[in-house]
Amino acid sequence: MDSFHRILIVQTAFLGDVVLTLPLVEAVHSSWPEAQVDFLSRASCEGLFLGHEHVDKVMVFDKQNRNRSLVGMLSLASSIRRQKYDLALIPHRSFRSGIITALAGIPKRVGFKAVAGSIWYTDSAPRDLSQHEGARNLSLLDELVPSGSAFDIRPTLDLAKHPAKQEVAGWMDKVGLSPGKRLIIYAPGSVWATKRWDESHWTELLRRVGEDESLVSVMVGGPEDAELCGRICQRSDCGAYNAAGELSILGSATLIELADLLITGDTAPLHLAQAVRTPTLAIFGPTVPEYGFAPTGENDAIIGLELPCRPCAIHGGRECPLGHHDCMKGLSAEAVLRVAQKMLNGESS
Repeated sequence: MDSFHRILIVQTAFLGDVVLTLPLVEAVHSSWPEAQVDFLSRASCEGLFLGHEHVDKVMVFDKQNRNRSLVGMLSLASSIRRQKYDLALIPHRSFRSGIITALAGIPKRVGFKAVAGSIWYTDSAPRDLSQHEGARNLSLLDELVPSGSAFDIRPTLDLAKHPAKQEVAGWMDKVGLSPGKRLIIYAPGSVWATKRWDESHWTELLRRVGEDESLVSVMVGGPEDAELCGRICQRSDCGAYNAAGELSILGSATLIELADLLITGDTAPLHLAQAVRTPTLAIFGPTVPEYGFAPTGENDAIIGLELPCRPCAIHGGRECPLGHHDCMKGLSAEAVLRVAQKMLNGESS
């Protein structure tokens, strides 16, 4: 097996994509335990690696501002070149992620075949669309580690002694959320508008859950989700708490770890829940589990409508291409509630 001493992993897409790169981080550390392992991500994802024992440094690709222009990309490549990496692993399939590692002079650059950035790679692996994304990312190591090496495809976050514990405890104390009741967490937001379940359904679901006094509801998300979550909390009138925009990435993961159940769309909190092993009910609309981004735990469940127009896009989109958004409008709160109740009761969904 080749020896590498300084390794850069490149994933500058959205948070969920970065979380799904964590199995690759663990596999790299396991294969080259003495190597320095760094990560290149967008600034909004940097906090995922705070205190991570197997990531030595996070470099930021500010693709919207500082590094957007050719001059900015050259500046970033120059900074990366000074680190003298001998291996780049590039699960992100973009042209820019490929060219930056080439401009940085990293001698071995491994990414996926037949993607936008593949012209810049020295080595490439097939991207098997039948696999889970975690397995696909791990396949970048197929030609680098001994055959038969087995790695877990699920991401893992060890937060047992992380400062995020204190962050969450402080937030719970501030809002008056006391332990003792079963905790249900909801993540209604998404970068892609068509991935969002209808707001009225979220409102009805929280209202129905609120009828059970043994349960408490909390909304999570980023600052961009705070307004949506606030409206749902207010309109459901069930005493739900809104943590969207109030916690760091790892704070949100810690809160999710405390939950009995996460109900979410096909978005980043789903993958955070996988990393902390919280049972997850995932609502799929324009995308489908077969794309490789579904939860994989034995205590997880997936719900979605069988429609001839599904799937319509790998990422979702800004608007339904047919104009009706039936995949999300037609899935009722009652249907989701039935599955959630089964999961809370320990029944097969």
